Amino acid sequence: MIPFLVDKYGLRGYPGPLVAKFSSLWLASKAHKGKTTSAVHALHQKYGPFVRISSKHVSIADPEALQAIYGHNSGALKTDFYDAFVAFRHNIFTSRSRLEHSRKRKYTAYAMSMKGIMEFEPNVREYQHMLVRQLDTLCAVGAQGIDGVLGSCPWTARDGWVLFDCMPWLNFATFDVIGDLAVGAPFGMLEAGKDTALVPVSEEQAMKSFGQQDTDLEWATIPTIKLLNETVPWIFFLGCLPPQARFLMSKLQSFNAGASRKLFQKLGVAAVSKRLSSEATRRDFLSQLVAARDDEGKPLSAQELTSEALNLIIAGSDTTSSSIGAIIYHIARNRDVQERLQKALDDVLGVPNSMFSTDEVVASFDLVKNLTYLQDVINEGLRLHSTVGVGLPREVPEGGMTVAGKTLLAGTHVSCPTYTLHRLKSIWGDDADEFNPDRWTRGDRNMMLKYFAPFSIGPRACIGRNLAMMEMTICIATMFHRYRLVLASPDQQLECSEGFVSKPKDVYVGMQRRV
Repeated sequence: MIPFLVDKYGLRGYPGPLVAKFSSLWLASKAHKGKTTSAVHALHQKYGPFVRISSKHVSIADPEALQAIYGHNSGALKTDFYDAFVAFRHNIFTSRSRLEHSRKRKYTAYAMSMKGIMEFEPNVREYQHMLVRQLDTLCAVGAQGIDGVLGSCPWTARDGWVLFDCMPWLNFATFDVIGDLAVGAPFGMLEAGKDTALVPVSEEQAMKSFGQQDTDLEWATIPTIKLLNETVPWIFFLGCLPPQARFLMSKLQSFNAGASRKLFQKLGVAAVSKRLSSEATRRDFLSQLVAARDDEGKPLSAQELTSEALNLIIAGSDTTSSSIGAIIYHIARNRDVQERLQKALDDVLGVPNSMFSTDEVVASFDLVKNLTYLQDVINEGLRLHSTVGVGLPREVPEGGMTVAGKTLLAGTHVSCPTYTLHRLKSIWGDDADEFNPDRWTRGDRNMMLKYFAPFSIGPRACIGRNLAMMEMTICIATMFHRYRLVLASPDQQLECSEGFVSKPKDVYVGMQRRV
């Protein structure tokens, strides 16, 4: 009641749930239920562009809000929400200081640039080849009418099609890619067809052995993707609570996913331990971090190395596979779109046939990156799905901020929900809720790109967006050039779990080779 009566930030007049006017309870409860994105969107549909979602937080679904809150000229900083994500040390994602973030961004700036990412294309293509081999196996046995299990992934056969959930395979692929690029070795998920990775039993002993060879570490196997799916929503929930409430909530057993978090953190420790004990001299993201120096000219500590590596693994796997899965769903659901896309791909890659060489099986990024219809399909999938659809919170700086005619006082928390922004009819048209790649050519593309933010914008935009776009482009082009896909059930809906990341729960498809 006190925040409402005092009204320190002048927010009493903003509409929203009653409980949100007094506390963070409404926002935290939606986060705990995995309904934040949809709940905030529903509030904007009811109340309009300005909605109060906690005692000091205003969600703004207005085109002007994107640049005002996140743009290069915005003085807004990340809020204490990001402190909940800290593991070992602040990393490039969790750092709230502009100076600290600028320093950290330099560590991998070249590697994450498009020029740097192009050097990693052979690695990305290698794991796409592995994915194709596994999918070819499924198609072959499906054509014979055989049901079965590959690794941990079941399939059924029906009328020449193989029916299966493609999400696990996409997760395996993106985890192996980022394992290779970030720390020099895949996790082996694609080859095994299983959610599995090795971690040290003793985190402390592993960190002490960084850089040493022939260490006598004890290792255990963990289900990495499962733990990530438990950990990130839990951290997101904690982040929605006031800092003073996080410690208490983390101790309540009925709410606690801390054990999953601790196990998952060992993945970063394992990755750094293996890479530093290797004699390999290859260039990857971790080699850039090892070569980096802090403000005092010293190498990064073991804790900082591990924190940055863990961030790379999480950011480079989960969001990319979720985006690809959503795009596959929409293409499989829309036969006309799929046929147009396949024709466009055939025009540049050739009609697929059994005589294709190994290199021809996987689409070359150079050949397809400028294919207009392919990029329209990918952009439309990213717009409609919005993998990180929640509003990323920022704190209004000294002097205040004006957005869409409303003045907000210093210290107020503000955000622009990507999911809602990507559905504003004033930008996207009356069919904003529909999957329609043609909007990108029939409408004002430059205007739409101005408000298109799947990777956020400004100085804190996703540093891995070039890698993500390369992976998505190669994967979507390869899969729909080589295979026909339909939804396993024509009325299947894309149901997602909404933690910090909106993840398709499953995408059951029917698949068969085009040749």
